[in-house]
Amino acid sequence: MTPGTRIDVPSRDGTIDCYTYRPGGTGPWPAIIIYMDAFGVRPALGDMAGRLAANGYFVVVPNLYHRSGAFAPFDPTQVFTDGPERTRFKGMIASINDTLVMRDTASVIAHLQQILTRAPIAWAPSATAWAEASR
Repeated sequence: MTPGTRIDVPSRDGTIDCYTYRPGGTGPWPAIIIYMDAFGVRPALGDMAGRLAANGYFVVVPNLYHRSGAFAPFDPTQVFTDGPERTRFKGMIASINDTLVMRDTASVIAHLQQILTRAPIAWAPSATAWAEASR
């Protein structure tokens, strides 16, 4: 995984742990937000963010599950069959909704506007879409 730098972004619902990837140089850089999928923030997203950063973008990956606290990574071999891992997985997915994601997005954008000097900020509705675009 490309290492990211953790930043804590204040929000109405607590602190959003976000992982940032900065290009070389002094900027200014346009920003991209990569949204996690159901598995949460994971190494593959860091790799995608790193590739985008290498191409001149400041990238942030917010943990949209921040309201649930720290959690162990999901076992992808177990979430698609009945059992405790599937139950935990579905519970995490149910812990967020569009309203909460948009509220988190507003907090992340507000924070980015404080620390970056260049707009616009682009959104990546799915990490896969941006991964394909960055190849």
